[in-house]
Amino acid sequence: SGMTLLTLAMMGKLALHGNVDTVRHMLIKKVLSILAILPILYATFVAASRVHDFMHHPSDVAVGAAIGFCCANFAYFTWYPSVYSASASGIPLQLIQERRMEEIDTTAEE
Repeated sequence: SGMTLLTLAMMGKLALHGNVDTVRHMLIKKVLSILAILPILYATFVAASRVHDFMHHPSDVAVGAAIGFCCANFAYFTWYPSVYSASASGIPLQLIQERRMEEIDTTAEE
């Protein structure tokens, strides 16, 4: 779950799925996407090595990965919007809501 949460946080903070202006930005985002996926790849490698070395049964690893994935998604999406959100990726939901309330207050005052 830690590696999944780290991957989601990196993808959100880097805003990898936002709008791309130039080819250079597109290439940078592709490289950052690969770097953001590294924690999940590492977790997959560790899980596979545990099964290969007969330290864990495959079903134990699969269920543990599923539980970890679900917990990490719940933890991330409780506090942050989707990593695919171009305008709000990596910004806490509470801050987004506060900004919207400020916008509503300023339009109501005008």
